[in-house]
Amino acid sequence: MPAPAAMSPPQSRTPQGANTRQQVPFVRATKKHTEPFFDQTNNASTTLSPINIPAYGFLRGVWMRVTAVGASTGGTNALYTQPYDGPFNVISFLGLFDVNGAPLYGPFASGYNAYLIGKYGGYHGSYDARNGDFTTPTTGLFNFWLYIPVEIVKRNALGSLANLNAAATYKLQITLGTAASPYSTAPGTVPTGFRIRLWLDAWTQPPASDLLGNMTQQAPFAHGTTQFWSEQVYTISSGQQTVRLLRVGLYIRTLIFKLATSANVRADTDWADPVQLFLDGFELVNFSQNLLWNNGYALYAISPIAPDTAANRDTGVYPFPFNDDFGNAPGNELRNRYLPTLQSSRLELRGSFGTNASQLSVMTNDIAPAGDIFMAPADNYTE
Repeated sequence: MPAPAAMSPPQSRTPQGANTRQQVPFVRATKKHTEPFFDQTNNASTTLSPINIPAYGFLRGVWMRVTAVGASTGGTNALYTQPYDGPFNVISFLGLFDVNGAPLYGPFASGYNAYLIGKYGGYHGSYDARNGDFTTPTTGLFNFWLYIPVEIVKRNALGSLANLNAAATYKLQITLGTAASPYSTAPGTVPTGFRIRLWLDAWTQPPASDLLGNMTQQAPFAHGTTQFWSEQVYTISSGQQTVRLLRVGLYIRTLIFKLATSANVRADTDWADPVQLFLDGFELVNFSQNLLWNNGYALYAISPIAPDTAANRDTGVYPFPFNDDFGNAPGNELRNRYLPTLQSSRLELRGSFGTNASQLSVMTNDIAPAGDIFMAPADNYTE
């Protein structure tokens, strides 16, 4: 991975009243564009053919709606109990790949990771898919939304990528899990299939000039800046552990830790309390478990009281954001807190884990900058 670019000194501001004519910013010249491009119902345990994302303007992301379909009646048909990762784990493989086939997002072995990214990634405020279209009906059917982000900062479109070549498209890959995977106690009859619908979220290509003849910026700020979401899984034992995180070399925007037992059940009791994060021997944080829960309440407006329910925290999941330097919540950031790392950096999580701790999943959101991403006048200055 390329090394982070050095921060540049602040640019001088043009005095008020100076006779200058600047380009119209991209986000003022462009328009948002949303369109549906995929609607297909498949049986469970199906791998869908790679889905081409339509070539249009600049790609911001993709909305996905998942719906369980078919008769789900008979048998006991009582209220079922969702496993911790359901119903999102009905997606058993999910990945977004660039025009050259390189992964931008994932691939992940569960749609639950996409749920966590939507909740803690800072793309739509305190968005929680359990609060969206996800319900828990007695029939065992369900709906939910997921968002697959490409754009990093909506205020200046940082991270949105040119998507103008129909012969070289971004691709989404999806595999459906078993019909019983969303349930720990299944309804009388499980769904017969799952409907996947996708919507393109994009910016239009701006005209060369606006109605007043002012030239417009034809691409987003620092175009080519790219974000990645990836997952690394570490096997750990009980007791004092130092886990060296291997995904380094870029600017880190967010880390999401997920701790599970050998039975792949998430649990809070085995999380290190306190836990420390070090970068090249420097202690970045030293958090008690309760303070992490408090931070979740302060930053994401999620309560620690009823885990794994709408607008509440997730059992065994601990986000560490570095994008909370604008407003009262992570996201839409000024990028001042991004964590710079090199390939040689030692990024370590330290703490004493419980006897059932077995698998530590780390989702890393890192940024490959194209130029100086820290100097955007529209972000940092107010006339």
